[in-house]
Amino acid sequence: MEPNAILAINSLDRYNKNQGAGGQLASFGASLVNQYNLTGQPCNDFQVGGFGALIYGYIKKIQVSQIQLQYNVPTVIPDKNDGLWITNGFQPDFITIPYGFYTPEELASMIQFQLSTTNVAIQAGGITVTYNPIEGYFTFASANTGAYPQIAFPTLAEIEELTGDVLNYDATQNALRTYILLGINVNNSSLSLIQSSRTVPQFLYTPYVDIFSTALTKYQKVKDNTTSPSTDSTLVARIYLSGVGVPQNAAGERFQTTFNGDILSPVPVTNFAYPLGSRPFVITQDCNTPKVVRWSKDETVYALDFQLRDQYGDLIFTRFQSSDIFYTEFQMTLMCIEGGRE
Repeated sequence: MEPNAILAINSLDRYNKNQGAGGQLASFGASLVNQYNLTGQPCNDFQVGGFGALIYGYIKKIQVSQIQLQYNVPTVIPDKNDGLWITNGFQPDFITIPYGFYTPEELASMIQFQLSTTNVAIQAGGITVTYNPIEGYFTFASANTGAYPQIAFPTLAEIEELTGDVLNYDATQNALRTYILLGINVNNSSLSLIQSSRTVPQFLYTPYVDIFSTALTKYQKVKDNTTSPSTDSTLVARIYLSGVGVPQNAAGERFQTTFNGDILSPVPVTNFAYPLGSRPFVITQDCNTPKVVRWSKDETVYALDFQLRDQYGDLIFTRFQSSDIFYTEFQMTLMCIEGGRE
């Protein structure tokens, strides 16, 4: 086996400052202060190091050995999958779902609450939103006592017209991603007294997180690629959020929020397993087939840059307004393979 050394990366080290010789404890203290004050680089685009050699020697290649990820991307993200259109065939209504983490039942209760004041719901005599945990779908049921009892979800063409099409492309994408969250498709665009999910609801906003690094891959001759139309050749790792790397257990007692008249009431529920994406979780990925990066034996590793992106190629969501942050952190073990001096 070739000789090697470990370079352990922690995304939280982006908060550390150069305190000079003997300033390690002061640097850690500065990191804690910066985390508390919400200052410094965001978790989705940052650099670590820059105040001395991270590792040095005659390194010929670097392997990605293991990654731990603290996934903290909300179920509902502002301006990404928080907009829902509904219609009774005569006029459409729009609601914004408050961002944050939701179990399916919590999301059903919140959507029903948000819909209750819309004209579509009032003219239908009310709309009840439920989630079937056995078959895994949402149901929107008209009370069938109003002047226009039937409901539907607008088609893509109708959404484009409602949002201004190209002039408001992000709003159209928002609506379509909300449909993915709820399992809604074109089959829900015809008027009916009851609308149910036609595909499986997706509570994980992204099924994987891609980690990119320009510095790590600069000597690589064989470039990485993906099936996405917007590709980046600096991919270091793709962390799948389910599979052989078992996520942290998210089961146990909780309070389910239910709609009761005009208020939201908590009801205790036990022995419930949250679907992935309903709550933050931790996952560890052991790289059975590690990523191997070519390196120059003449260059010391001083600083490394990282970007975290979702399945759409966007930087993962980090914050809404200035005070609410959802930072996804990671720790990565790099094996630095020693090469002889030539």
